[in-house]
Amino acid sequence: MNDSFAEKAKMWDSNPQVRALADLFSAELDKIVPNQSGLAILEFGCGTGLVGLRYAEKAASLDMVDTSPAMLDVLRDNGFEPHELARLFENGGFTSAKTHTFLTMPREDNDGLTRTYSAFILDTTRSVTK
Repeated sequence: MNDSFAEKAKMWDSNPQVRALADLFSAELDKIVPNQSGLAILEFGCGTGLVGLRYAEKAASLDMVDTSPAMLDVLRDNGFEPHELARLFENGGFTSAKTHTFLTMPREDNDGLTRTYSAFILDTTRSVTK
């Protein structure tokens, strides 16, 4: 299976648009959760870690996950529906799942169709039992 990001990943963080989007995402996250100290953070779709690593020293734990090439194929067809993702987290024991869309952008897919994608933050909590 071919990973379409294999070559792009090497220069990903030097792209000014990627860095600007990471800055925008971090600024929005800081508005929603101003104090990340002591939190367990999960970044789904972390890419090279451009956003998540900014919180590594503040968080109690930081888990960073990205999708496989097969999952990226699904992403290219329908992306993530924020409300559906929130529902999945609530079904998994998380509470108060809220989504905050801060950017929408048109993007041409591999099939030549232009679709609109959203960048969003999913804010949710889950009790930790020890």
